[in-house]
Amino acid sequence: MKKATTLVFLMLLSSSGFLSISGAATEDVLEKIESLPKAERQKALEDGARKEGSVTVYGVLNTDEHGPINTGFQKKYPFLKVDFLRAAAAKNFERALMEKRAGKVRGDLFIGATLEMVAGKKEGTFASYRSPEAEVYPEALRDPDGYWVSLAMLINVMAYNSDLVPEQDAPRGYMDLLHPKWKRKIGVDLEIEKTATALVQAWGWEKARDYFIRLAAQEPHFRKGHTLLVQLLCAGEFPVIFEAYGYRTADMAKRGCPVRLVFGDPIPVGALPVAMMAQAPHPHVAALYYDFLLSAPGVEFVRARGRTPSRPGLESIYPELKGVKERKNLLVLNPNAFGRIYPQVSSLLDETLFKGRR
Repeated sequence: MKKATTLVFLMLLSSSGFLSISGAATEDVLEKIESLPKAERQKALEDGARKEGSVTVYGVLNTDEHGPINTGFQKKYPFLKVDFLRAAAAKNFERALMEKRAGKVRGDLFIGATLEMVAGKKEGTFASYRSPEAEVYPEALRDPDGYWVSLAMLINVMAYNSDLVPEQDAPRGYMDLLHPKWKRKIGVDLEIEKTATALVQAWGWEKARDYFIRLAAQEPHFRKGHTLLVQLLCAGEFPVIFEAYGYRTADMAKRGCPVRLVFGDPIPVGALPVAMMAQAPHPHVAALYYDFLLSAPGVEFVRARGRTPSRPGLESIYPELKGVKERKNLLVLNPNAFGRIYPQVSSLLDETLFKGRR
């Protein structure tokens, strides 16, 4: 089954007229802060933050990821409290959307996924905030209007079980999976829109459509959940998988799984965006937290848990992913562009590959 909740949100946004609550108050505060010189800006943020006292973050980061970030932030600002509500991006976005419509916003920041950034910007759930830390980030990994910045690069790879597949026989790219030897031996997740979008952008619609028709003819094994798919690969249920998260797969290899990463052409890269809530009740603390997240010390906490930082100059902790950020065939799936063609890509996959399986 697809990300139905998120798709419902997108359909609602395209057909409804909700913009009943203005984000002017929060944006006015942020705009004033952004206009100040660096030293005055920091003082104004801290003075305002002392009055607000806390920040509430809605995010997808696991406890072992956001816990150290929060500890680091509170070490720098011991007078502040952090409440982190961890849930799937679609669930957190639904919460934020309902709060906005009810006029009772509790959340200050959102750390989520690509589609939520598109919907939130369009509907007015998020506010523009131009953190000075964002200036060093690649343009493809930040919104030109200041609505989001990607903390990490979610590098998508293929993978194979090295106990079952000798290196010389391993696939080198997506086209290799169409070889007859891989028939009924490929694991495919039911949510591969990011890689499919990358292939559409690199190859064009006609070639991508033909590819997925031919991939379907290979009779792959369909499963839901990228982590589950890698676990099944490690267990030998199938020798190769079409799409995996690079950092999760590298972590499994570190733990002893006989898995090897394969970088296709292009290499799809998703985003892990952070955004400021419109009507954030604690805009000064939220701005401090946002700045900390994007700073080199803040991103180091993200890097330490295995994610590949978007911030230049910081590499992955995994040997398999070092240097990948510099490859010329990276295809960054900017949320704004991805959101525009997501429905068509999803329909393409349903028609050619999944055929009612989700």
